[in-house]
Amino acid sequence: MFKAVSYALSFMKIFNVKLDDEILNEAVKRNLTYYDSAYLVAAKRLRIELVSQDQDLIRNGAKRLEDLTS
Repeated sequence: MFKAVSYALSFMKIFNVKLDDEILNEAVKRNLTYYDSAYLVAAKRLRIELVSQDQDLIRNGAKRLEDLTS
């Protein structure tokens, strides 16, 4: 089990999120937490789709997991 988890984690990147004007502006504009806004901004900067189960993120552009698997 540990090997499987370690293997899966090896594909993940960890980003340090510091105080960032773009994240803060998006949070205020979209009425999101800074934390949620950081995910949206990171996805935008990396030019990747954000997949989430979080309704606030889905309302702001994230894709639902169910939409990708159906």
